[in-house]
Amino acid sequence: MEFNIEGSGETRNVTIRGALKFGDHKIIDAITEVLDEETVEHLNMDLAELSKLDSYGIGVLLKCDQLSKDRNKSMTVCNVDGNIAELFAMFKLDETLTVIKSNG
Repeated sequence: MEFNIEGSGETRNVTIRGALKFGDHKIIDAITEVLDEETVEHLNMDLAELSKLDSYGIGVLLKCDQLSKDRNKSMTVCNVDGNIAELFAMFKLDETLTVIKSNG
């Protein structure tokens, strides 16, 4: 798994590439640092390049969402397609996470 955090002002865009799976905890530390920045109010997690997601990866997304809520900030997830969308539906993640639907 690789991730990139970009943006300035109130919003940070987090792009996750590859497989988000067991052992990928470094992203939580990076997200915590970003959310601790005073100017940041919102995270946008872009999953367009995410190819695989296991239960640990789902936990990572839920943890990032909880970290944002704990700091009175917000998080959205976008570009949830294909197999990842099937997992989101199966686990009803759109009932817990704020998911921005794709136009496709």
